[in-house]
Amino acid sequence: MMLVSCPGVVVTDTNGAPLCQDDLGAPLAWEMHQEFAIEDLDPALASGAFSAGFVIVGIGMVVGMGFRLVLSLLK
Repeated sequence: MMLVSCPGVVVTDTNGAPLCQDDLGAPLAWEMHQEFAIEDLDPALASGAFSAGFVIVGIGMVVGMGFRLVLSLLK
């Protein structure tokens, strides 16, 4: 399924039909976009991104624990 969007401002004409215009009133072309579907994702890329998220959070947690340990030793 394709989705349609307007890169400018959506206005209506005298009949109520939607028109796509820029800020100065010049007509713009409607843009077609492919609807997002979870089935279109590559499983290898999705699992890699998921793993990278865990690595980033894990590094932050380890650094935070290290700072807490250093501060407790200085106390």
